[in-house]
Amino acid sequence: MNTLHLVFPILIAAAVFVLRWPHLRFPLDEDMATYTYIARFRHRGLKWKRDAFLFLYPIWRLQLIDRIYGKPEGGPMRVRLFIAAHNVITSIVTYGLVFTLSGNFWVGFIAGLLSAFFLTSPSLEAESFNTEPCYLPFLLTGFWLALLDPAYAVFAGLAWGLMIVGKLTTAVYVPAFLILMWLEQGAEPTFNAFMAAGLVVAASTAFDAARGFLDVESLGQIKSRMIATLRTAQRDPMLPRMLGDLKLIGAETLPVWLLGLPALAGAIVAPQGHWLAVLTGMTLFVLMAQRAFTRYHYTPLIAILTIATGLGLAQLIELGGWLGTLIISAWAVTLLFTVKRQLPYYLKPQDKETLATYGKFEQLIYLPYLGKLLKRLMRFQGKEEGRLYVWGNFTQLYHYSDCPAADSYVYYAMGPWLNSGLEPIFDSIIGGLIRHKPTYLVQAYPDFDPTLLKEITGLEYELIKTVLARYPIYSLKNSTTPKQDPLKLTWMEKCGLMERLTQGRHMPGISDTDLARGRELKALTECRKLVNLNPSDRDGRIFLGELCSRFGLHRQSASMFEWVVAHHPKLKHIRLMLAGQKIVLGELEEARFLIKDEIKLFGSSTETTQVLGRLEKASGEFRKAIDHFQNAIVDAPERWDLRLEQADCYERLTEPASARKRFLQVWEGATEKNEDGFRAQAAVGLARIGSIVNPESASLGDFCHKAPDNTALVYAHASALEREGQADQARNLFQLLTSQMQTDTLQASAWFRLARLSEGEERERCLKECIRRNPYHYAAQEMQTVWEESNVPV
Repeated sequence: MNTLHLVFPILIAAAVFVLRWPHLRFPLDEDMATYTYIARFRHRGLKWKRDAFLFLYPIWRLQLIDRIYGKPEGGPMRVRLFIAAHNVITSIVTYGLVFTLSGNFWVGFIAGLLSAFFLTSPSLEAESFNTEPCYLPFLLTGFWLALLDPAYAVFAGLAWGLMIVGKLTTAVYVPAFLILMWLEQGAEPTFNAFMAAGLVVAASTAFDAARGFLDVESLGQIKSRMIATLRTAQRDPMLPRMLGDLKLIGAETLPVWLLGLPALAGAIVAPQGHWLAVLTGMTLFVLMAQRAFTRYHYTPLIAILTIATGLGLAQLIELGGWLGTLIISAWAVTLLFTVKRQLPYYLKPQDKETLATYGKFEQLIYLPYLGKLLKRLMRFQGKEEGRLYVWGNFTQLYHYSDCPAADSYVYYAMGPWLNSGLEPIFDSIIGGLIRHKPTYLVQAYPDFDPTLLKEITGLEYELIKTVLARYPIYSLKNSTTPKQDPLKLTWMEKCGLMERLTQGRHMPGISDTDLARGRELKALTECRKLVNLNPSDRDGRIFLGELCSRFGLHRQSASMFEWVVAHHPKLKHIRLMLAGQKIVLGELEEARFLIKDEIKLFGSSTETTQVLGRLEKASGEFRKAIDHFQNAIVDAPERWDLRLEQADCYERLTEPASARKRFLQVWEGATEKNEDGFRAQAAVGLARIGSIVNPESASLGDFCHKAPDNTALVYAHASALEREGQADQARNLFQLLTSQMQTDTLQASAWFRLARLSEGEERERCLKECIRRNPYHYAAQEMQTVWEESNVPV
C-alpha cells in the first residue's frame, strides 16, 4: 500500500498539468497582464515603483514572477506553469488530508483528482493570475501538519508564514489556528508555530525593506492602489453579485456542493471536527471581508468542499448497502454530467463560443484584436518606442501593442476622489501624460473626458475611430503648455479635477461616440465586426439592430432583436424594439403578440403604450392610436415624437385643426439642438396643412428664417422647392447640405437629392458620394446602375 503514496501523487500532479495545459497559451486577462507588466517591458528598462505602482507586499514576489516570466516569448506560459505547480501542491495535500482523516487511500486519490479538476474551473477564473492558488497550498499544508502531530508545529508555522507571504490578508487564519493548537496541543507547539510563521514574515519584510520598498513612496503607492481596489469592489451591490457568482460556480462545481456540504456538516461534529470548523469559518470570514468581489475568492471554499466530498465518500463506503451504493452512484452521475458540461473548456479552449462563456469574455476575445490594431497604428506612425495610454484596467493592451503605459499607475480608478491617498494617482496619470505625450489614448472605460484633459494638460486628442463599437481611440492632435502646472495644485484641487475628469459609467460597454459625431456607417461596420467576433454579445446585437434600423435594414434589425429575445427572454424592452421593426415590415400580428408578451412579463409602460399606438396607426385604427399616444404623453410630456404621431393620425382623419395644434406644440416646445429633427417635422406638417393658402416652400422658407441653423428644416425646404419645380434653388440648398448635415445617412440623402437634380458625370459623382456614406441606399444604387448602363463605352 505504501507504493500508492508515490503513485497517487504522481497521477494527481499529472492530472493538474493536463487540465492546465489548455490555458497555458490562453489570451491575457487584466490580472495576468498587471502582474507581468514590468516583466514584459523589462528589456526597455522599466522597474517596479518607478514605472509601475506597487500594489501588494511582499514586493520580492513580484520580482520573482518577473524572473519566471523571463523573455516575452513564452513568458505568460511560464507564469501559468508556476501557478500550476501550486495547484499540484494543493491537490496532493488534499489527497494527504483526506487520507489522514479517513484512512482510505482511494478516497484520498479521488479527492485529489476532484481538487485538480474543480480548482481549475473556469468559473473560478483559473485562467487568470490571482493570489488564491498561491497561498492555498500553504494554508492546507499547515492545516494538515498541525493535524498530524504536535511535532510538526514548526513546519506548520513555516507553511502559514508562506501563506501570509502569498496574501497578507490570510494572516487572520493564524491566530485562530494558534488558539486551537494551544487548547489542544499545549503552549510549546503553539509557540514553535508562532515563531516559525513570524520568522518567515519578518524575513520577507526585512528583504523588502533592504531593497527600498518600505519607504514613504512605496507605502503611498500601496495605499492608493488599495483605495482604488476597494472602490471598484464596492461598485456593485454585494448580495446580488454573490448570488450570481454562486449560481455560476455552483453549476460548474455541483458535485462537491451536493456531497461536500452535508459531509462537511458531519465532519465538523466528528472528532477533530473543530479544526475543519475553524478552517471553514475563517475562510468564509475572509471571503466576506473581501466582499467576494471576484469569483476566484471562492477558490479556498471549493478546496474545503473538495476535502469534505472525499470524507463524505469515505462515510458512504463505510455505510455500504444499497443506500450507500445508490448515493454514490447518483453522485457519480452528477460528476460525469458536470465533467461533460465542462469538456469544451478543455477540448476547445480558444474557440469563440467557449471564450464567450467566460466572465471576462471581452478581454479574451476583443482585446487581442484591439491590441493588434494598436500595434499596427504605432508602427504606422513610427512610434514603436513610444508610449500608449489606456483609461481602464485592461493592462493587457500594453502587452499586445508592445507599448508601455504613459503613466506609472497602470490601472483603473473611480471616485469619489476626495481622499488625499489618491493624489499619487493624479500625479502618475497627469504627470505621465504630460511627460510622454502618448500618440494614442484608448478610452476602454467610458468615464473619461478627453475634452477636460486638454484643459488640464494642454494635450488635445481627436477621436479617430471607435473599435468594435466599444473602444474609442484618440490620436494626439496638438500639444500646448497648460495655463497652470497641474502637478503643483493642492491635493484637494487635484482630486476635484479627477472627479470631473472621470464622470460617467464605471463599466466598459458599447460606445456611441461614432454616432455622436455622425459616423453611422463606421459604427455599423465596427459593430458588425464585434458580432462576427462574438455572436453571443447581447449588447452588441442590440446596438447592431438599432444601427441596421437607421440604414433601413429592418429585416436584419429584426433578426438581431429576435436572437436577443430568444437567448435573453427576461430582458425588458427588446420585444418592443422587435415589434417596432415588425410594424415597419408589415407583420402586424407578430408585433401585437410581442407587445402583449412584453406587457404580460413587465407590465404596461410609456414604451408599450407608444408601440401600441404605432401598431394601431399601421392598422388604420387612427382613433385608437391617438388614444394610446395621448396616454403616453401624459406619462412623458417631453416626448415630442408622440405628439408628431398624434398629429399625423389627425391629418389622416382629415382633422387639420387638431393636427395643427399638435404640430404647433412641437414647434414651440422642441427648442433644444438635439430636437431639431422634431421641430423640422412639425414645420413640414404645418406647411402641408397651410399649403391651400401658401405654397409649402414659402411656409418652410419662413420657418427657416426663424431657425436658420436647423439643417433638417433646410432639407425639408429644399425638398419642397424640388417638388414645386424650383430646381436651381433646390440644387443650391442640397449642395450646401451635403457638408452641413451631421450624420452619414442624412448626408447620403442630400447627395442623392442632389444627384436627381444633376446630369452626366456630376450625377455619377453625387451618387458615389451618397453610396459611400450609405451603401444601403437602394434608390441611389438603382440610379447608378441605370446611369452606368446608359453610359457604356461603345
